[in-house]
Amino acid sequence: MDLGLKGMVAFVTGGSSGIGAAVARKFGAEGAKVAPTYRGDASGADRVVREIERLGGEAMSIRYDLNDDHSMEQAVQAVAGKWGSIHVLVNNAVRWPEPRQLAFEDVPPESWRQEIRANLEGYYFTIQQALPYIRKSGWGRIVNISSGLAEDGMPGRASYTAAKAGIHGLTATLAKELGPEGIYVNVVMASR
Repeated sequence: MDLGLKGMVAFVTGGSSGIGAAVARKFGAEGAKVAPTYRGDASGADRVVREIERLGGEAMSIRYDLNDDHSMEQAVQAVAGKWGSIHVLVNNAVRWPEPRQLAFEDVPPESWRQEIRANLEGYYFTIQQALPYIRKSGWGRIVNISSGLAEDGMPGRASYTAAKAGIHGLTATLAKELGPEGIYVNVVMASR
């Protein structure tokens, strides 16, 4: 299947495993230059890069941390610096909720802030950093990976589901703002 990605630059956060790795591999197989990111699993991201290169594609792995603005900024700049542009941004990285589920009234404020910071603000900041490069390319796609929990909710996971719902609002707004420029913004609910 030709997705029209040959020669395009794709920045895929959380690309060392799971959905992000699968997206990175597919984009690489379609001829895109792909940058799968990782926070702690450098070997996973490097494995994805090798798989893309074996298919004849071009790729680079890069460290990226949703909790660190400088890390996110550096990652975007490194990709744009290497390939001159970014055409596709896939926001897939996630900070998983704490293993224990807490009743809403028991969620510590700092835990709430960390979830929102990583899982909503991380997307916001990455889009904001990548958008000038996407605009410069004259064509763009931003895909925000989310979850059905954004609509369904889940007891004990209020901060995570609130962040995912925020991604839906952010996506809808950016779709209307950027669509007229030829930059399409969509959300994919992975658990649906």
